Amino acid sequence: MINPLTEIGKDKLCLANFKEELQDYLEDNQSSPYVIYASDARVLLLFAEANKFIYKPYLQASKILADGRPVYWLVKSITKSSFEQVTGPEFMISVLSDVRLKRQRHMFYGGHSKTIELLKRRCQKDGINLVYAESPPFCDIEDLEITSVEDKIRKFDVDFFWCGLGAPKQEYLIYQLNCNRKVVMTGVGLAFDYYAGTVKKSPAVVSKLGLEWLVRYSQQPKRVGRFIRPFFFVLKLLIVDRITKVK
Repeated sequence: MINPLTEIGKDKLCLANFKEELQDYLEDNQSSPYVIYASDARVLLLFAEANKFIYKPYLQASKILADGRPVYWLVKSITKSSFEQVTGPEFMISVLSDVRLKRQRHMFYGGHSKTIELLKRRCQKDGINLVYAESPPFCDIEDLEITSVEDKIRKFDVDFFWCGLGAPKQEYLIYQLNCNRKVVMTGVGLAFDYYAGTVKKSPAVVSKLGLEWLVRYSQQPKRVGRFIRPFFFVLKLLIVDRITKVK
């Protein structure tokens, strides 16, 4: 099995100054997307297994967010660097709260229709320059409407493309997009629901202890089975890393 963080590359794993990096990117004469994904334990396991919908997208990503606390601990352990965790929802909300960045042209794609409507209202209230938002119909991952999304990114001259289809759909969609233009593309999963208020954020102390998954899955109990095997996969990587250091 592939060692995911070694394969991805340490330079992609820290976003300590992400607002400055994004601003520099947007101000430069760029002709290619800046791609960011939020990785939890499940996605990390899919990458390690060379899942065809995750592996290549992650290799070509610009940056990877440590979305789950166990993944954050693992990244810090392996990279031996000091930085604060930035989850997918925190990243999106921070960008949309920034006076400069929220004026850019934003597009949201994914999520439930109710979530999108609430998200639109929140954007209007917060002064976000929202140019387009869509809750696409459910489909299999290989039936994603790639051309339709490409057309809308060009039509609305999008600066930030936020994708909330969940992994691995959002990663695969972004990877398939043929956009030779300056646009920040992010796969942020549940961030739409946090911003819209349909899912409540865990208390800070819960997140620090790495138990945010417990709160999340109590709100979405049908998904709890998806967490067990990835959790033990990341735990194993942490234990192996600790043993290696001791030796």
